[in-house]
Amino acid sequence: MNQRQVFLLSLLNALISKCPQLKQSFDCIKGRIDSQDIDDDGKITKRRLLPFTCLTLDLPEDSVFKSSSVDETILQTNIEDLMKKYDGEQETLVGNTIKRYRIAELPDYLILHYHRFDPNSKQPVKNRKRAIVTFPTSIKILDVDFVLIENVVHKQETKNSPLKKIITDDYSSKWGIQLNNKSTGRWMEFYGNHIKQKDEEFLFLDETYIQLWKKQN
Repeated sequence: MNQRQVFLLSLLNALISKCPQLKQSFDCIKGRIDSQDIDDDGKITKRRLLPFTCLTLDLPEDSVFKSSSVDETILQTNIEDLMKKYDGEQETLVGNTIKRYRIAELPDYLILHYHRFDPNSKQPVKNRKRAIVTFPTSIKILDVDFVLIENVVHKQETKNSPLKKIITDDYSSKWGIQLNNKSTGRWMEFYGNHIKQKDEEFLFLDETYIQLWKKQN
């Protein structure tokens, strides 16, 4: 779990401790996951049913196509492939342990975190995973329909603060949020004081970091 996730969960827990009425709201983002430790022969050595408030999706690092705007390669992947991490079949190496994950219970609101930044890197922005993730605005998980209602995106600043460069020699970031207007069906993008309409088919072009999906009854 990285620093941003720790901060988010710590903030939620602190708010709940001060206002118990928020617990019901917090419960709507809680699900459960079946976590399995696997040995070299593919046998389960340990199995636990764990609660979660956020599912992390691991972005690939190998590049597949060349960006036309900058001299670097950028990978394109899709949410369906990334979600296979939780199908109970795909194996994931965590430290020295091989694990399999299976979603056992879905929350009413599903938070997805795309793992872009290495908290141990001296230049986490410069060395981030820049993969572009394609996704529809409605998906089916375990035969349950979800619709996207919020998309938090990262962008690298084109101009960096000289002071920041001296201190960290890293790139600067700016963060935006894309929200769906239920009354109009349109997507709006917010970057600080800047607001503009965003075409749904172009949402994936940004570096998605956190998404909020709502379960459909």
